[in-house]
Amino acid sequence: MNYYTLNNLQFRGNTAESIDFATLSMDMKIDACNPTPIPTRFDKFTIAVNYRGEEFATMMINGKTIPPYQTTILDGRMSVNGEAFAGLFMKTLADGLAGRQGQSFEQEEDMTVVTTIDSRALGFIPISDRKSLAMSEFQQQMQQDDEDQFSCA
Repeated sequence: MNYYTLNNLQFRGNTAESIDFATLSMDMKIDACNPTPIPTRFDKFTIAVNYRGEEFATMMINGKTIPPYQTTILDGRMSVNGEAFAGLFMKTLADGLAGRQGQSFEQEEDMTVVTTIDSRALGFIPISDRKSLAMSEFQQQMQQDDEDQFSCA
């Protein structure tokens, strides 16, 4: 039963706080909608942004119970991998200095997002719902305002 509700959860972006450049991180809020008639609980929600196969950024959100047909605001912290960020910056800078237009984010397959929701069935059996999305799909999902796409609007 919990796998059914986890698989049907819907998410969209809410707000992003100011960036902490010293730690390359920022606090974020995400709306989570449970469009089912059954309350659902998860232990952890992870968003991993990958650039050309390497982890570029991660966001971890602690578990919460989401009532049926309700939206709950989830708090998390997005952290950017400093080495990946520096590599991307240096590549963009080198392309610019060489007179080439940067190709960094222009190729769809360069950026992917993996979302993982960890929970427990019957309170003790670990289960996960993992989805891999192209960056453009993830951006569309996070910008949902339409009632057809975000059922708890």
